[in-house]
Amino acid sequence: MQKVNCWDFRKCGEKSDGTSAGQPKPCDVAAEEKCDQINHGRNGGRVCWFIRQKRAERKDKGFTMMCCSQCDFYKMVEKEEGDNFFAYQ
Repeated sequence: MQKVNCWDFRKCGEKSDGTSAGQPKPCDVAAEEKCDQINHGRNGGRVCWFIRQKRAERKDKGFTMMCCSQCDFYKMVEKEEGDNFFAYQ
């Protein structure tokens, strides 16, 4: 069974190839092929919190995992993956 990716959960209009209708810039999460199949997701679709954190570190912003660990999508993936959950914390 295919697992839900963040862009499907959030209904943000992203596609698994990182493109989005009407937006000039692709989503970092959907385009992140290095994370393909982690937590059974497509590209970065089930580790969006990790990709957001790394992007914030590159831009020297004060992003913390705390906001993501409170997210309904993060909690769902954590529950679905159980002992195999890969958080990258």
